[in-house]
Amino acid sequence: MLQQCSNIARTARHSFSRTDFCAGSREPGASGVLPITRSHSRWKATTGRAVVTSGHGQLARDEHGSGRGALRELSRDGLVELEPGWGTRVRQLDAESLHSQHVLRTALECEAARQCAVRASESQLAELFRLAESLDEAIDSHSSPEQVSELDSRFHLQIAELAKAPSLVQALRSNQLVRLLARGSEIAHHVNRPAGQHVVLVKALQSRDPAVAEDAMRQHCLESMRLQMQKAGFGNWLPDL
Repeated sequence: MLQQCSNIARTARHSFSRTDFCAGSREPGASGVLPITRSHSRWKATTGRAVVTSGHGQLARDEHGSGRGALRELSRDGLVELEPGWGTRVRQLDAESLHSQHVLRTALECEAARQCAVRASESQLAELFRLAESLDEAIDSHSSPEQVSELDSRFHLQIAELAKAPSLVQALRSNQLVRLLARGSEIAHHVNRPAGQHVVLVKALQSRDPAVAEDAMRQHCLESMRLQMQKAGFGNWLPDL
């Protein structure tokens, strides 16, 4: 069971970076499983089971131990929700949850930008600038969504790391930042995006002015939110920002 759940954790984390999932449901007190299903226009298949429950809603165990650690790890990364006495379910995508993720992402990334602007060294910002150039080049050349997503995740998490506040990095991961960026890379693959948008962010950080850095990051995050909400069919959910 422990090995099975660990494998599921790896599968879910990899797959969540590419597309959305939906979860099965069960009645209170019923014995059963919650299937993780990949929903994608090109491929649909059940990739694994998120949790096996007993008749009392407890995670099933065997002689090798339990999979609670793997499920806690998925919960920490924001991929599943743990409900004591009920079990575990995969988080579902709707207008409110997607909007909430972007709002929290904006708040966290703006604070990360403020802290990074005053705490990062010149050499660290120079390294970040080179990463931004590689990312913008990948976007401008319409590289694969996977390549863009990988560079984009590295870029944004590196800003949080340079803020020298580990809780910011963890909070961004828990808010499914990697998943949000992966979804954005898929959506914007054939969209002409502003040239050098990530280099612009680094230049704002290099100004050493927290307000300038925050404003640049806020505009960047809001544009991402508008694009994803509109493409998901939730455009009427957006306020005028």
